[in-house]
Amino acid sequence: MGKEINITLNKNQAIVLFELVAELGKTVKEHSAEEIVLSEIECALEKQLIEPFDANYSAILNNAKNKLEQIYYINKQTLIDLLENQHPKQTNLIVQLKEMKAEKWLKKPYIRFVNGDKANQQGAEWQFEENIVLEHTTEGTIVLDILKDGRIGGFELLNELD
Repeated sequence: MGKEINITLNKNQAIVLFELVAELGKTVKEHSAEEIVLSEIECALEKQLIEPFDANYSAILNNAKNKLEQIYYINKQTLIDLLENQHPKQTNLIVQLKEMKAEKWLKKPYIRFVNGDKANQQGAEWQFEENIVLEHTTEGTIVLDILKDGRIGGFELLNELD
């Protein structure tokens, strides 16, 4: 055996991982290395968790998923609400957000909607015009990049820069 490693998860992450490993285990080839690894992970999680054996496990699992999504994603509606409250005259931007297919984005320092290659150079899609700053009670400062053609180029989550 190789050197052991440890992974730290919070309770919600462990519950979701347990379910993912259990489901994935049903799809791997029998007598394979993948089956061994998934089985070992599932057993290790079973030793730490009581929730999978609870009669309300389905509700517990859904609650864990919801809590993780609240922590790790920013919702489109959050941006719409901030714009409507802090910059109500920016109706074009509000409409753009409402028409976007994505309902949420994984929180990272920058979420880009427009190709930023050769930004602000002649012929580039990204031609920066201005920033619109939004303040959120838990997400902190969010900066929208507005392009010269009026599109939202993307946004920065300043709290995620750490």
